[in-house]
Amino acid sequence: MKRELFVSPDGTDWWSGDLPRQSSDGLNGPVVSLNLAILMARQWHRNGQSDGPVTVWLTEGHYPITFPLEFGPEDYGTMEFKALPGARPVIDGGVTVRNWNANVCNGLAVWEADMTAFLLEFGPFRSLFVNGSRRRRARYPSAEYLWIEEAPDAPPSGNAKTANMDLLRGSYRFRAAKGDVDGIASWEGAEVVMLNRWINERMPVRHFDPDTRIIEMDTRTCLFLRTEFAQESKTIRYWIENVREGLREPGDWYLDAAARKLYYVPCKGETPENCEVTVPAVKQFVRILGDLEHEKPAGGIRFEGITFAHADWAPPCNRPVWWDPYLPEHSWRPRTSFRHFKECNHANPWIDSGGSPQAAFNLPGAIQLEAARDVTITDCHILHVGFYGIGIGEACSTIRVTGNTISDMGAGGVLMDGTDPLGDPRRVTGHSVITDNHIHGGGHVFLAACGVTLVHTEQNDVSHNHIHDMTYSGISCGWMWGLADSVSRLHRIAHNHIHDLGRRGGMSDMGGIYLLGPQPGTFVDGNYIHDITSAAYGGWGIYPDEGSSMLTIENNVILRTGSESLHEHMGRQNVIRNNLFLLGGEGGVRFSRYLRNRWMSFPTEGGEFIRNVVLTDSAPVVRDMLCYQDRNPYAFDCNLYWDRSKGSPSFVMVNQKDTPASTSQSGRKGLAGRRKQGMDIHSIAADPRLRNIDGAVFTIASNSPLHSLGILPLDLSNVGPRPPDKRLTQHNPHPYHRRKTKEHHGHNC
Repeated sequence: MKRELFVSPDGTDWWSGDLPRQSSDGLNGPVVSLNLAILMARQWHRNGQSDGPVTVWLTEGHYPITFPLEFGPEDYGTMEFKALPGARPVIDGGVTVRNWNANVCNGLAVWEADMTAFLLEFGPFRSLFVNGSRRRRARYPSAEYLWIEEAPDAPPSGNAKTANMDLLRGSYRFRAAKGDVDGIASWEGAEVVMLNRWINERMPVRHFDPDTRIIEMDTRTCLFLRTEFAQESKTIRYWIENVREGLREPGDWYLDAAARKLYYVPCKGETPENCEVTVPAVKQFVRILGDLEHEKPAGGIRFEGITFAHADWAPPCNRPVWWDPYLPEHSWRPRTSFRHFKECNHANPWIDSGGSPQAAFNLPGAIQLEAARDVTITDCHILHVGFYGIGIGEACSTIRVTGNTISDMGAGGVLMDGTDPLGDPRRVTGHSVITDNHIHGGGHVFLAACGVTLVHTEQNDVSHNHIHDMTYSGISCGWMWGLADSVSRLHRIAHNHIHDLGRRGGMSDMGGIYLLGPQPGTFVDGNYIHDITSAAYGGWGIYPDEGSSMLTIENNVILRTGSESLHEHMGRQNVIRNNLFLLGGEGGVRFSRYLRNRWMSFPTEGGEFIRNVVLTDSAPVVRDMLCYQDRNPYAFDCNLYWDRSKGSPSFVMVNQKDTPASTSQSGRKGLAGRRKQGMDIHSIAADPRLRNIDGAVFTIASNSPLHSLGILPLDLSNVGPRPPDKRLTQHNPHPYHRRKTKEHHGHNC
């Protein structure tokens, strides 16, 4: 018999849970406790009283939790959680602050609350929300940034070899500029928050010496402190967080942990009576954890139509372990994901650092899965969280994340990580679907996090997502530097709408879609990427980084990027076909190669760049740093190039041998010069006739010359989330079936 169980905030745990609301005689109705419902579902399965999973129906209302809901192997296939039709239940990890008093701080009228009871039960908190909006932790200065004056431990400037060897050795100290931090009287509990190229560093302050202006930190930086900006007067941006002196602007808050007092500067019109001030008591809502040692998976669980709100963050451990905020340090397992990352970057893996590694991939999710299978999270809303919205760890497969809204994240939307090529093959993660989600408003705490991050995983479908308002990349896929064997393969990254990245200060060295390492059989197809910026450099549309290879990148539209529309860095054997690369700020497309270390000593060869449109505005259409005097490793042909301001397009050619010192600029060339080198024989220089290219929606004129090259028109109406009835019902383990492309007039392109 299929069993149903009803849970309601208006219920009582004395009732049976057989009814969605109280019976007419008042003797029966729904239960009120989620934990009791879980225990009942387990018991029914144990006693053979239910065929298939028990459906736990949640009615309208809030369901407060002060500890995550946990599921293990014994719960496999026992239950599913659904919103009652028409209801939007909220599993809420927050506690409302009510005992406000008026006070004055830094000359401002503030609210003050005694948090003794909360702190004794749950410990310090790092997030605060008012009427459903995240509020800013007090920071100094309250606006803009400070700039490091000097990093005493940095490698000598201009020594590229030393700089690259010391890239991830970091520093425990730096010198503040004169007068910058004079306004801070007490440094107890203060944190340095530093935006260091593609890493967001967070480090507790150990000591400040006012005479030398040296700030010492408890942990070292992840990256050494070298400027990312072209201007010599600018170095590394930072601010000081969690100091009383930072309590300056409406919406700021500060927790004095020693005095156990919370201070809040109200916004205009806010009163204690019309505000619901919430601090999170949990860091995760749900934990589905299998038994890795005995190969007993958890899962077979479904969440549908449920809202998860208010979860906190904590400083993560950056050593190569599976850090868990709810488990003691001695139980953290080794994490092979770090191995190649640390070795390739010459870092000591046993020295902790203050910055989350690339893409903040060492963070968990507010919903965390490990050794889990057959888990479905669909049509849910995950918001106001401190980490990633959903974390998918080792030995996870057949996970479906579809149709959700993930918003207001301390980090990113979905993170998936398994084991590297040298790890236990039984712990490989993949064969999952992340589709039709709306992911936005991320990077509030960990700015280097991405909308979707795939580390060591295989055969995933990441498509039809809408990703925007992030401080770093939209989708990040792959995790190997160079051409070493890789777990990452056979991914489908298709029909995603990605835009407005690099927001709120943002990071550098980023892309709408970032790819790293060999990924055979991976297709990046039909994505619409636009309005990408960065803090200092590297706001690219699609960015195949070091060693990215065996990719097919086709049918994408890239529009309005701060840097080039496409940057392939040390890639090979990639097919780039039938894309529109439009109005890249620094140029159209860029191919570059630089042998950084022993993983990089390979030739770039075997790629194709065919049937693409490259449109710029007073910038080179191609910045080619792969050019050799005798040959070019890429096949360029049947492309359309145009500079809408200057007309005739220009190509920047660089002869690059083995090291930067041996590079020589051979100047700008036109299309005729390209043809003399055997490239772009059938390509043309012509206006592509794109209408309303600066607007929200552009069209291609019927008489556009791109049609004559066999470039297929691209349909942007298919990007982003689909209605429920149009979504795929199951995961295809080899998800991409390539469409036929038409040949053009016998040209072998």
